[in-house]
Amino acid sequence: MSRNVVQERETHMKGVVCVRSDPGHLSVLSAAPRASRSFFVGMRWFMLLVGPILAGLSPVQVPLETALVLGGFALLTVVLQVRLRHPYTKLDHGLWYIAFFTDLLLITALVVARGGLRSDVYILYFLVMAEAGLVLGMWQALLTGIMGTTLYTGSVVLLLGETDVKRIAIRCLYLMMIGIVTSFLAHSEKKAIVDALTDFKTHLPNFRHFQAALAVAVFHHQSRTQPLALAIVDVDNFKQWNARIGHPQADRVLEELASLLLELRRPEALIARYGGEEFILLMPNTSLDQASDELERIRARVAEHTFLEGSGLPPVRITISVGVASLQQGATESQLLVEADQALQAAKLAGKNQVRRFPAA
Repeated sequence: MSRNVVQERETHMKGVVCVRSDPGHLSVLSAAPRASRSFFVGMRWFMLLVGPILAGLSPVQVPLETALVLGGFALLTVVLQVRLRHPYTKLDHGLWYIAFFTDLLLITALVVARGGLRSDVYILYFLVMAEAGLVLGMWQALLTGIMGTTLYTGSVVLLLGETDVKRIAIRCLYLMMIGIVTSFLAHSEKKAIVDALTDFKTHLPNFRHFQAALAVAVFHHQSRTQPLALAIVDVDNFKQWNARIGHPQADRVLEELASLLLELRRPEALIARYGGEEFILLMPNTSLDQASDELERIRARVAEHTFLEGSGLPPVRITISVGVASLQQGATESQLLVEADQALQAAKLAGKNQVRRFPAA
């Protein structure tokens, strides 16, 4: 497999799990597991209870700026709580960046309110670094660590006039060490998620990943009344080809077909391995007529393509049958899949090597 093909598939898989569907296109965002987001929203509620208590126990009068930051923190926490009930989108991605920054501001305000080096409130910075790492990724954790150490140092030196440089440096070192460790854990978690949602033969998203993308796409396109097409692609007579050329060569044909489909699809379309010799395409903002025309072009190109050419193995020519359906108002993702599958069966029964749509034209 060429380096360019590998890079294209890695790009296609980038940030699996969480997808967004915008009017212009469907793309994949960085993974943000719901469990991690739920945990940190819960921790934010806890901090909302602890913050005022710590500020109230402090002999230092709480400035108006601290109260304003706490109010912004509370408002953002309510928004994040509400967003947990909806599919993850680019909006949520931006909200979490804002959340990290307001968290750092609040903790810095509490450090000032509690007396700087006399307080251990700085430990709360660790929570924000873990939050950034597990929700958004390793670089976000490191960036948060740098911002945390900068805010902490600036607050205790410039605002409180602390002179114990050694103690400040040790605490900042602790913060950065936590940021680095969290980054590693976040990177490992993302890699595990990607591996779990990738088809090991074709390196495309597997059907589990596709289901998550489909659920989000249906939700958004239903709410915006925009067209959404889904197609199932099946290799004709693949069992006979498998028996004739052997499993290793048949697998290479599937890998090459995956690469060809990636090359021929629209950039905004998501393609995944459906199972066996079947692939599935999600085509956002595409009407049934547009999808049929595009899939016919893909079918013709596949039929013209010579597989395993230049590999030292006997060349292979294959054809595909395609069934395509368009999302109807009020329909579910399961209904859309069933309709595309019915169209595929109609293509097979009609002689294969063709594109059929649901309902039949």
